[in-house]
Amino acid sequence: MRITKKTIRLMWILAAVAAASLLWWLGAGGVGGGAAAPSGVPGGPGAPAAGAPRGAAALTPGPGAGSAATAAARNAAATAPRATDDDGAAAAVAEHPEVTRLQELLDENDAPAILAQARRLVRSTEAPLRSAAVNALRWIATRDAARELAALTGDADAEVADEAGDALMAVLDEVDDEALSATLLEQAIRSAAAPESGDAFCLRLAGLDEGQSIPVLVNLLESGNERLVALGKEYLEFVTGGEEISSRAEAEAWLREHAVNQDAAAEEAE
Repeated sequence: MRITKKTIRLMWILAAVAAASLLWWLGAGGVGGGAAAPSGVPGGPGAPAAGAPRGAAALTPGPGAGSAATAAARNAAATAPRATDDDGAAAAVAEHPEVTRLQELLDENDAPAILAQARRLVRSTEAPLRSAAVNALRWIATRDAARELAALTGDADAEVADEAGDALMAVLDEVDDEALSATLLEQAIRSAAAPESGDAFCLRLAGLDEGQSIPVLVNLLESGNERLVALGKEYLEFVTGGEEISSRAEAEAWLREHAVNQDAAAEEAE
């Protein structure tokens, strides 16, 4: 097998994703657990309830929630106990009229109506209601849901912003549109409050085709923002396999040369 810079880069990306998955598994009690995953978490049987406690992981079945997602499964997720729950606060959110309506729509698998109701909750001044919107947007996993989640990565509440970032990553997997992913990841990188979130979005961006990722990284490089410039420079070097790119002209020249090299490699393989 011919080892190229792109192959090496993909190996690094896969290694980083594997390490992150291992850390999550260990943090979730994977060692010695043995118990089945509870409803409403990755690997569990159900979708998240609209009023589920903030920070609850959500299963994303795909665009429109899908016919296999049943009301019974969601209700099971709603009652699943979690160690970090504040019972009073969780109950108050679940009983909020707007969240109750969102739950009804989730039970009906009405994706357009869920999106509209989630958009209403996104405008709420109450962070737990915005968090409920994040869970619903992650569940329907559409392009419009991804756009709403990208905006929420800049939420004033750090927990909501973090949840939105996780949900955005999951929905982009479902949408599978590199051009849209590049656009929304740039938005998320720019609005991310936590430095580690910006790195996570950049790493995801680096996994896209260079024709999609490099223009976004150049935008960061030219932003004038110290944090964004540093990210743009670091990940341009990563994506290009060690090239030091400091301008759009240099990036465009690299892309042209890279395209020629790829064509040559394809011809050689034939």
